[in-house]
Amino acid sequence: MKSTDMTRRLWLGALILSVAPSACIQAAVSAGQPTALERQLLGAYEELDEDLVHASSVRERGLPGAGPLEALKQEALQARAVQRFNEGDLLELKTAGCVAETLAAEVAAHPCPGVERDPAMARRRARVIEEENRARATLMRWAAHEVARKEGRAVPTARELAEVRGAYRRLVEEAAQPGQLMEVSPGRFAPAPGSNG
Repeated sequence: MKSTDMTRRLWLGALILSVAPSACIQAAVSAGQPTALERQLLGAYEELDEDLVHASSVRERGLPGAGPLEALKQEALQARAVQRFNEGDLLELKTAGCVAETLAAEVAAHPCPGVERDPAMARRRARVIEEENRARATLMRWAAHEVARKEGRAVPTARELAEVRGAYRRLVEEAAQPGQLMEVSPGRFAPAPGSNG
């Protein structure tokens, strides 16, 4: 039982890292010597990004005749591409305090003077939030299906979906730069402490 739990956690960690924003990767290796799990997670992340480079010329939603898991992976690659495209905007909005990380592993609008005074920035923030949350949902769904597949099932359990979401939240929290807003209890936000680099 313990061996199965450990294997499951390793797989879950590897899958989560493969879908996490690149800032999470920096956090995973910045605190001294990386552990074996962190090295596995880094490898999974790099593999997804390599797949993204190879898939960049493929624009269709899925491959003809691809099974459900392959279609989910194609959606995950597209979601990762959206994250990479919006990375700079999201970082800028987080640094300005205009976007915060929630307990549900999503990003949410947070009041900030720049957005209130600039309609173009307000539109950009709304677009980035919507696209990032949609991408995260797709990536977490794919990761949960991969966990289930490794355990011999076609569909993840509600528990696996919750574990994926919780792991994603922890990675984002570890990667947060000092001052970026994190939801610490429902509706209550606080700046992330410390430094990751």
